[in-house]
Amino acid sequence: MTHAISVVGGLSMKTKSESISITKVNLGICHTRTVLNSALLVSAVFTFMILSGCGTFQLARLPPVPSGPDAKLNVGKIVWIDLLTEDTGAASVFYEALFGWHTAPSKGDETYYVFSLDDNPLAGMSAADNTDSEVPESRWLLSLSVDDVDQSVAVVKEHGGKLLEGPVDDAGRGRMALVSDPGGAPLILLRAAGGDPADEKAAINTWFWADLFTRDAKAAEAFYQTLVGYQKKQLEAGKDHRYLVFEQNSKARAGIVELKWDDLKDNWMPYVMVDDIKSTINTARELGGNLILEKGDAAVLVDPTGAVFGIQAHR
Repeated sequence: MTHAISVVGGLSMKTKSESISITKVNLGICHTRTVLNSALLVSAVFTFMILSGCGTFQLARLPPVPSGPDAKLNVGKIVWIDLLTEDTGAASVFYEALFGWHTAPSKGDETYYVFSLDDNPLAGMSAADNTDSEVPESRWLLSLSVDDVDQSVAVVKEHGGKLLEGPVDDAGRGRMALVSDPGGAPLILLRAAGGDPADEKAAINTWFWADLFTRDAKAAEAFYQTLVGYQKKQLEAGKDHRYLVFEQNSKARAGIVELKWDDLKDNWMPYVMVDDIKSTINTARELGGNLILEKGDAAVLVDPTGAVFGIQAHR
């Protein structure tokens, strides 16, 4: 099925609209004051001070990533997602009411929280102290599974990316490094201490997909192919965009949306599977969130603290 959707982008509170057509379930969206703003690119120092010197991850105390029964690695899989937010209390209330998640402080560090559903950990959360009230610093940050963090960091630097912090070892989480790809999109490279989550069908109100929004799909494609061995599948091309799917061993891992906008800052955005789009949107609005874009069975929302994420209806 092909969806024709309107994508909103901008910089420094300016917005513009374009119509693009994307196959499958994924939308192109970048929020004007979070995902697109270069001021929000990661500025990290140990202990992972994220987003312009804000939001602290106490790496020595992070809980482990949930692993599959065989504790193997799934290189190229998005294995964990963290929320950096200006207001952990408001974020907790929002996601608990919207998706039925439960929020609890980590056993090792009460400043780091874990979202879970039915006792299954889904994501982490840490505070991002806002030093600029005009620019929300809340965002979701993805962790990508790699076989060797140090070698992967070398690949990142050799192929146009940057090492922002690390590598460092955490007894619970594993070895990790914070990097940005050649387009500036930040992500964590992780070799999980206990192995990665197994490949399973996504349940309602859990993560199921992630897209990279970029001005240069060809460069991003080459970079991630070298980094984790992705193979590409182009689903559809339009006048102003391209959409690719990254696969590994015949498993779809992520998508690339290419948008030729000069003010677009490359970023990753995750998606949650929901039971009903309209109901989820209405609930999000009642809880203080905002709708950025809706088309068919997919939509993009921003939570009350400014973090952007996508939702997709269960099929």
